[in-house]
Amino acid sequence: KGMGEVHAALDDLRHYEMGHMPANMASARAGDVAKAVEGIFAECKLAPEADAALHAILVPLLGAAKRLEQDSSDLAAVAAMREAVSSYPQRFDDPQWQGADESAHAH
Repeated sequence: KGMGEVHAALDDLRHYEMGHMPANMASARAGDVAKAVEGIFAECKLAPEADAALHAILVPLLGAAKRLEQDSSDLAAVAAMREAVSSYPQRFDDPQWQGADESAHAH
C-alpha cells in the first residue's frame, strides 16, 4: 500500500517537472511520499534480507522527499526520489510497479 502511494505521488510529480503543477502542490505530494515511507517503516514486517533491501530504497527516498517538501524549487529532489526507487521493481514483485518504465515514457 505504501509503495503504491509513493508510485502515485511520483507519477503526479511528472507534472511538476514539466512545469504543469504549482510548487505548493509539489511540496504536498512530497509530503505524501514522506508519510507513506514513514508508514512503511512503522508497519512493514519483512524477512531480514528483504527488509535491508527495502530500507536501502526508503532511506534515500525519504531524504529526497523531505528536501522537496521543505524547498519546492529543488527539482533535483524529484530526480533523487526517482533514483531511490529505480531498483524497487527489480527487487520486489509488486504488480503496481510492473511496467513503470514504460508508463514513465508515455507521459
